[in-house]
Amino acid sequence: MKHFTDLKFNKQELEKKLLSFPTDQQQRIQQALTLAEKHHAGQVRNAEKPKNTPYIIHPIGCALWLIEQKITDIDIIIATILHDTLEDTQLSPDTIKSQFGKRILELVKSVTRERSPDETEEQKRVNKIEHFKKLTDEPAATKLIKAADFLDNMRSWPFVPINASMAYKIPRWIKEAEQYYIPIANAVAPQAVPEMEEIVTKVKEKFS
Repeated sequence: MKHFTDLKFNKQELEKKLLSFPTDQQQRIQQALTLAEKHHAGQVRNAEKPKNTPYIIHPIGCALWLIEQKITDIDIIIATILHDTLEDTQLSPDTIKSQFGKRILELVKSVTRERSPDETEEQKRVNKIEHFKKLTDEPAATKLIKAADFLDNMRSWPFVPINASMAYKIPRWIKEAEQYYIPIANAVAPQAVPEMEEIVTKVKEKFS
């Protein structure tokens, strides 16, 4: 967690770990990172301190964790780097398919929650539950991407100030973690579960 919000450090770590991949695979992963950086440009991750951390640190963190878990399927790593682009940017499915192929597009689509621009908080709560339920029936590759996504998101929770405007969401986040994040992760990446449970305990104590 020491370097969780340090974008430069995380990018350097990813570059180091990519050296273990064949050159052509390194190039494909770098291509995905360049595309993700372009489309997430200007987006920030405000859940943690310091504020205005560039959003791209999140997919980088997810990909780093997968590589640390010895995941060598680069389709999964590329899809992880791109996992929020369809949901949160203007990147088109056709662009992903043309640059990276059908399987990576399908993986990105499988972790994408479709939502309307005017979605209310209640609609979001209901729709997220449906999305989580759907994930339980998805293939292992999809669950693995989501496990990385869940864990990296959870790592941001301890950085939320008690008086933050988003603090009211903490009880919902904890409930989602206990009901969905942890069981989904446990199915494909049980090594992530102890850290997830530790974060839940820490955040419960902080916001109790």
